[in-house]
Amino acid sequence: MSHDILLFNEIPMPPTPEEIAAGATLGPPTTPSALSLSQGAQPPVSPMRQIHRLLRGRERLAIILALCGAVVGGLVGWLSQKPLWVSNGVVWIKPVIPSLMKADAVMPFYNNFILSQEAILTSPRVLERAVQSDDWKKTGLPSDATSVAMLKQNLDVTYPKNSENLMLDYTDERYDVAQAAVQAVIHAYHLSYADANGEEMQRKLNMLDTSRDGLNAKINAIQSQIHTLTAKHGSDDLSVVYNTANEHLLKL
Repeated sequence: MSHDILLFNEIPMPPTPEEIAAGATLGPPTTPSALSLSQGAQPPVSPMRQIHRLLRGRERLAIILALCGAVVGGLVGWLSQKPLWVSNGVVWIKPVIPSLMKADAVMPFYNNFILSQEAILTSPRVLERAVQSDDWKKTGLPSDATSVAMLKQNLDVTYPKNSENLMLDYTDERYDVAQAAVQAVIHAYHLSYADANGEEMQRKLNMLDTSRDGLNAKINAIQSQIHTLTAKHGSDDLSVVYNTANEHLLKL
């Protein structure tokens, strides 16, 4: 019995340059991956080069379309946003305490006081008074709780450090509303501050009146004693009283 041995290499050998040139290969047909392995990997194509290749001959059309897109995008962005107006105001707070009986004194804890005034400017009492003012009514907006809430939301009060001022900023879509809001708030704060100071001033005046009445009562009592002594000695001249007393001593 004869046995034929068939020798066959199942793994194809890479083709040689001569075989590639002649178009002859050994084993299965050469695949692109095999060719790439034999010839080396090609570098990737640049995206800009691909774009340039696709737009070749169409550069003018691409530029026109890009400009049209930019104009349309700008118009859409502009029309989709509403411009906002900001109005500014300043409140100056003197660091002194006015006094009726003596010279004005420097206010202690001035920074704490001015921070309290910052809170008062945005308090409901001031804002409610602001929406009732003529400045606010000229805008045509209602003078109700909705307007008070809008003032509270859009009003920003800040205190620059080491200064004597409070800065007010109000932002609104209408410039007339922004201006009216700042003017109305400052005016309302001025009236509230005047009311508070007026009450304090009235209290001080009442204290002065009470003190004056007490001093007048003491003066009247002293004058009554003087009149009594005058009636007894016949004169309010002390020299006469002195001479009378001396004469009385000499007689003793």
